[in-house]
Amino acid sequence: MWKGEKFTAILGPRRVGKTSVLRTFLNHYRYPYLYYDLSPYIGLTGVSSQVLIPVLIGFEMSKLSRKTQLSLGILKLNFNFKVERGIEFENAMINLLREVNEKYERFLLIFDEAQMLAFVRGVNMMGLLQMIHNTLDNVVVIMTGSMPRLLENMLSSFIQ
Repeated sequence: MWKGEKFTAILGPRRVGKTSVLRTFLNHYRYPYLYYDLSPYIGLTGVSSQVLIPVLIGFEMSKLSRKTQLSLGILKLNFNFKVERGIEFENAMINLLREVNEKYERFLLIFDEAQMLAFVRGVNMMGLLQMIHNTLDNVVVIMTGSMPRLLENMLSSFIQ
């Protein structure tokens, strides 16, 4: 399972059980993960980077270095400033992903309703996804989406 796979998508109409399937998978296999829920922002054409706060953290944070624990703390905070928030988020996410890539054989980065990433302002999400694709062999991105065409268009630039 997961041999060489970097991205997995669970697609379907709203309210058919994509998230339930994902959570059942997480409970059964117990992979370490970081989970973002973007479903509250469906329908918006611009989303602040402040919404990028993990709603579930499925790994032991104490196993991380102090620097990475600080990075995770930054990811969990809801900042009141905007411009710096995107840069802080990107740096914190890169620090965290590099370390979990080294510490875990498999680490899951999950975006529920991932098509909303296309509308997040202030963070280069495509750059982060590209970095995962190119350099982080042990990080798998799982995306759910109720707008498959939008998600496919967003990801087609580098997943071919």
